[in-house]
Amino acid sequence: SITMIAVIANDLQKEELLAQGLKDNVQVNWLTEIMPVPGADCYIDLLFQPVPERTGLLQKLQPAVIIINDVITTLDKLPDNFIRFNGWAGFLKREILEAACYDN
Repeated sequence: SITMIAVIANDLQKEELLAQGLKDNVQVNWLTEIMPVPGADCYIDLLFQPVPERTGLLQKLQPAVIIINDVITTLDKLPDNFIRFNGWAGFLKREILEAACYDN
């Protein structure tokens, strides 16, 4: 089965992610702003800003998995089901990402 991922990113972030290559069973929808993608299993917001409006828009996309690029905001300031990771420039090219989430 195909896993559909929606990625909100700028051109540099897209280039860094694509440097890793994509699995055959993964379809990526590249976005520049938050919007619903029918059938998306996961949303990755590389442009995340910790403001209530953006967090609210992302929450409306659930039950899809929500992964955000944010290393400053602590988990207690985010919805319980958000996963945050370090997506700073250069980090997206690495084989292993640093991530944090609650064990729900």
